[in-house]
Amino acid sequence: MEDESDTRTSARLEIKPNSVSYNSALKVIAVIGDIDRACALFVRMQELGVANTISLNTTLHAFAVRARCNNISISAEDECSVVQIGERAEAIVNGVKKCGYGDEIKTDNVQPDIRTYNTLVNIWANSRCVDSIERAVGVVRRMKHQFNLSGDKQKILLEKKFYCVKSQ
Repeated sequence: MEDESDTRTSARLEIKPNSVSYNSALKVIAVIGDIDRACALFVRMQELGVANTISLNTTLHAFAVRARCNNISISAEDECSVVQIGERAEAIVNGVKKCGYGDEIKTDNVQPDIRTYNTLVNIWANSRCVDSIERAVGVVRRMKHQFNLSGDKQKILLEKKFYCVKSQ
């Protein structure tokens, strides 16, 4: 006679990853600034239908980390790559765009929030490119429009971001 515990252990458990487990893996990738892997995982999450706003923001965090790292020893070539980092990050937020190795990211079911836009401002603030201030202001304007922020809140957000960059 077969023991009931044997039946349970012999039955195959079907545990499927969900948005929490994927977002945890995405966070590990993001903290090291691996844009390509973050984008690839985000694309996979979109295909599986488990991507959410947290996934978007975590993917953008990888871009922010990369922008900060590229800023440590900036040369003319690095400045160009930092601009590309900012442009790629904005492209992801703006809709279906290319992100690494030709993968397309579809953000139809993933809505940007204030954290999304703050991360974009952070990316541009860390870039220290010639037009980074204008680009960051453009992001704040879009954020202001989308979330009906007052002028004072917009000014405070910008001052905080650029003060943090200047003081580093």
